[in-house]
Amino acid sequence: MRLIHRLEGIPCLIVCPNVVRYHWEDEIKRFWKGEPPNIVQYQGSANERREISQPDVLIVNYELFRLDFEHYFSKFEYKMTLFDEAHRLKNRKAKVTKCAYKLKTKYIHLITGTPITNQFDDIWSYLRLLFPEQFGSYWKFINRYGNLANNGFGTEIIGVRQDRLPQLTKTIQQFSIRRRKKDVLPDLPDKTYQTIYVDLTPKQRKAYEEMKKFMVASLGKEEIEVPNIVSQLMRLRQITLTPKLAGFESDESSKLPALLELLQERKLAGKKTVVMSEFKQWIDILENKLNTHNISTVRITGAEDHFEQRRSQQTFQNGKADVALCTIRAAGLGIDLTASDMIIFTDIAWNDTDNKQAEDRIHRATQKGNAQIVRLFAKDTLDHVILNRTILKAITAGQILSEDIQHLEQLLSA
Repeated sequence: MRLIHRLEGIPCLIVCPNVVRYHWEDEIKRFWKGEPPNIVQYQGSANERREISQPDVLIVNYELFRLDFEHYFSKFEYKMTLFDEAHRLKNRKAKVTKCAYKLKTKYIHLITGTPITNQFDDIWSYLRLLFPEQFGSYWKFINRYGNLANNGFGTEIIGVRQDRLPQLTKTIQQFSIRRRKKDVLPDLPDKTYQTIYVDLTPKQRKAYEEMKKFMVASLGKEEIEVPNIVSQLMRLRQITLTPKLAGFESDESSKLPALLELLQERKLAGKKTVVMSEFKQWIDILENKLNTHNISTVRITGAEDHFEQRRSQQTFQNGKADVALCTIRAAGLGIDLTASDMIIFTDIAWNDTDNKQAEDRIHRATQKGNAQIVRLFAKDTLDHVILNRTILKAITAGQILSEDIQHLEQLLSA
């Protein structure tokens, strides 16, 4: 807020995830010195949105910014623009990023805790936004700083040139301010990690091995269809929860009784718990199962509107629910769940950025105890493979397919 004051940054545009739109409005009103500016939320029907005149501060989510750019946002000029969770602009080919490139604004500020989520070239898009004349060419930037290789399909970035790394770091530092959580919140409790392994049930193991064999056979074909491989990887992950999610008849689950035991113990101890998964259908199953065992729940899955989500959060924070059932991405931003000191992941995302943001729902300034991160994994499955791969950065299906079949078989059987 002081930044907007100091630069007299009105009219100001704030582009942010939908879940934090009202948080931005609340914070502006809270910290603004003197009479607060006229703040408008960009929402409503298409006709209603077209009638919005330019206010002092306009707050919009990324989806509507992209959708309405040509007939609304491109027609105005802003003194200041803030992009919150700016890593959403890392893809130079995405329409939302191209809209940001074309926006007419005097000042741009990019706010993100995860500027690089995959490869070092993520950073180019931010530099292009801030200094288009200096960083106008993507390939000039890549050829200068990147290690490149031909993978048989084209040029692939395999890392950053070590001899140019100090120069790249210096360039980034010139245009950025980094604030680490431990620096601004020195009293914040630590995170502790625990992995609990369970054995798949016989029917789960049978379904898992069938799907694995089918996937390896698909990779042996001359033509590999990437969407099919991605779908099969997802089904392998779902089977570790219950084969039912992957289209099998069996609804057995080794993770469910283990999770239920943990949650019952914590309820007896008077403790609240957050449970995370990538799959909404699994959250549906957990909700029904926990409620039959007298464990009260709220849910945050992305299917709820902003007000339903806020009610769920408040219910949990006020101690009126034992468990918050959340999908990793839906609950990864703008939500405080510090009524609990434990998150249990029944599965994790391929992208470790998503996992870390989900963890931080309980790792905040209002947390009194250590933040306990528990992973509930099935032995001899993709669970531990994904964990190892997230340590090496975001791994996509395309990267897996660039490896030979033998190596993939080793990953699946590890």
